[in-house]
Amino acid sequence: MGFEVNASALSKRFGQRYAYRNVEFTFTSGILGVLGPNGAGKTTLLKTILGLVKPSAGEILVEGVNPRSPGFEKLLPRIGYVPELPVVPLWTTPCILLETLARLEGYTSVEARVRAREALEVVGLAGECETPIGKLSKGARKRVLVAQAFIGERELLVLDEPYSGLDPEWVYRVRELLRTVAREGATVIVSSHILRELEDIATHVLVLKTDQLFYGSIEELRAWLSGTPRIILSVAEPERAVEVLRRGGFNAYTINKGGQLVVAVEGADDPARVLSLLLAENIEISEYRVEKASLEEAYLKLVGAGDGLGGG
Repeated sequence: MGFEVNASALSKRFGQRYAYRNVEFTFTSGILGVLGPNGAGKTTLLKTILGLVKPSAGEILVEGVNPRSPGFEKLLPRIGYVPELPVVPLWTTPCILLETLARLEGYTSVEARVRAREALEVVGLAGECETPIGKLSKGARKRVLVAQAFIGERELLVLDEPYSGLDPEWVYRVRELLRTVAREGATVIVSSHILRELEDIATHVLVLKTDQLFYGSIEELRAWLSGTPRIILSVAEPERAVEVLRRGGFNAYTINKGGQLVVAVEGADDPARVLSLLLAENIEISEYRVEKASLEEAYLKLVGAGDGLGGG
């Protein structure tokens, strides 16, 4: 069974600026995806879970233990962590690095050697065991970080943007690896700013934009974000159509559908009025339909696509 992570009224402030605020969740098993745009507080929250950052208010408990209390060190050998940036000593080799980390966790030299090679095998780097890390690609360095998180028997895995820097093959393989360890009972917490990286594997989702916007299952997120239908219109003058509809009180905007700019109108409760407004302005309508926004479109609208989608 994985470690339980519990956050209660959790906030972190740097000066007058909040990194995150009023975060509340209890998560025991499966994969928790932490989503949000650049600066949303994702990285700071993950570091708080690990005891690397002290919260300004509220409480965080891992398996009932405060991560900044002396008793937390007993849990550390069963916790794996992958930071966002592949900051590793370039002069050493993957095997030396992983063996050293394994020894620090209490393994004998023989056990550490075995664990290091097993972990490198998992991430496809067994053949680079003695290659200086400085000679590896950025993606391979990231895989070394992933490998060190799997050295021991983990009950909790915390991964910050683990797909960053990986090629498509390894994005898929790391995703499958996380699925496997979650099925085996580990608690997995993984952050990303890209919804599609997590929606296929996450059992639960926490959406941050400084404040907590949502916490629940992926099915609940789908229902919450995609529940409102919208009207899609193919018109001769999309930008002018948006202007007309906004003047009429509608939430209208343009989106790209298959290379064509079309008009979307949120809330399809009065489609007749939408059509009459456009026809009154002699705007030609070639297609009209009602649909639900995709999960990704709805998510981007929720967090604000213009805010940047980097780390955080």
